[in-house]
Amino acid sequence: YYLASFANKIWLSPQGEVDLHGFATNGLYYKSLLDKLKVSTHVFRVGTYKSAVEPFIRDDMSPAAREADSRWIGELWQNYLNTIAANRQITAQQLFPGAQGIIDGLRKVGGDTAKYALDNKLVDELATSTEVEKALTKQFGWSKTDNNYRAISYYDYNVKTPSDEGSAIAVIFANGAIMDGEETPGNVGGDT
Repeated sequence: YYLASFANKIWLSPQGEVDLHGFATNGLYYKSLLDKLKVSTHVFRVGTYKSAVEPFIRDDMSPAAREADSRWIGELWQNYLNTIAANRQITAQQLFPGAQGIIDGLRKVGGDTAKYALDNKLVDELATSTEVEKALTKQFGWSKTDNNYRAISYYDYNVKTPSDEGSAIAVIFANGAIMDGEETPGNVGGDT
């Protein structure tokens, strides 16, 4: 829906819905597993908000890590909502009025999620796929070659794979200092 919000027009199936979900993180914590396997970890860290090693030393997220994650995820979510709201020319509150606001809005339209989306300006029009195809054909014309409305296929944007001819990239393993110029065997030189 984020990408769709940049479009000039958004259609939605009359049986459809716009379903926005918040962001979350999920981490794996395995201190108990490491203890059962008799694996010892040696962790050195300084400061409260250093959570990268927590999976090795805890079985759950620390309050400091939860606070830090909540902060950046909350900012990311708010930015997401603000961008969509600006694109749709509505407020973030209209876009995502919270659980109770959505429930109340759905009650007003008899549970019709598509009508809810239309009434709240999340979409511009309710239309079946046939109606959308007719509108696109009217706007862009018909392609006899493709037997469809004129459009650019995803595959036309697909990057061509490079051939095996020409330059190549290789990984060279070297040990020691790399010196400028040519070097004798056993030493690494920029030109050898």
